Amino acid sequence: MWKEIVFMVVVSLLTVVFIDTSIPNSQFGFREMITIVYGSPKGGGEESPLPSEEINKNIVYTPSTETQCQSGVCKLVLYSGIMNYFNGSEYVPVNTRTSISSDPKYDYDMTHAPYSAYFESNINNGEAIKFVKDGYEFVYDLSGGKMQWVEQVGNPTKTKSIGAILSSTAIPIDNSVYYNNAFAYTNLSYLLDNEMFKENFILSSLPIDYTYLYLEYTGEMRFSSNLSMYVDGVFSFFNKQTNLNFDNQLVGFIIGDMPRQAKPINMFRICPARLPP
Repeated sequence: MWKEIVFMVVVSLLTVVFIDTSIPNSQFGFREMITIVYGSPKGGGEESPLPSEEINKNIVYTPSTETQCQSGVCKLVLYSGIMNYFNGSEYVPVNTRTSISSDPKYDYDMTHAPYSAYFESNINNGEAIKFVKDGYEFVYDLSGGKMQWVEQVGNPTKTKSIGAILSSTAIPIDNSVYYNNAFAYTNLSYLLDNEMFKENFILSSLPIDYTYLYLEYTGEMRFSSNLSMYVDGVFSFFNKQTNLNFDNQLVGFIIGDMPRQAKPINMFRICPARLPP
């Protein structure tokens, strides 16, 4: 269901501005938010929208906008999220549909987005899923994974195994990859969106024995060297709970003595910080 709001505004130096705000209900939130048509048509006359046959020609993209000009009239579409990605030479529209992989190790992939995802046909193969973003990557290995009840957090002896991962063949459908019956009572799916890669464990029924705290699935992640330094390497302190006390009226962050490589990521962690009222 789309909610459409149409209204007119006047902007300095522009003859006509037409704004069409469209807010769709979708699984991932809003997409197209505002469409603006502006300019002064060459040869005079009233402003009119771009001809439909010209819509897909000579469009200039940025991560969250599309702009096209024709005969003195320009159309600008603003999105609330990432709709286009940089393919190495220019921004082009994101396409999250899975396809046959060009990587010989994998059977399916999705590489036309700000990140890339790769899938083997059998989820029980080692390193069956790979995720790549900006030169960083991790590989998800479920081949030794199992489904188990947990009785005490942090104590591996206080668990009860339900079963190991099963052989399951990948089923790519549009922007998803499904591994049905990957575990007992469980279908596994990977959903590919413009800005995220989502893993879902879907229970068909709850295993018996409810005396435990929670149900968990185990597996391994393997990181590229430029990422592992932040997970279990020299900068692994980023991968831990902080002991900062935000109850103080004044909190200072001093990062001058930090290693040079650690300063950028620390700045990103500090800048969004908000003190309680």
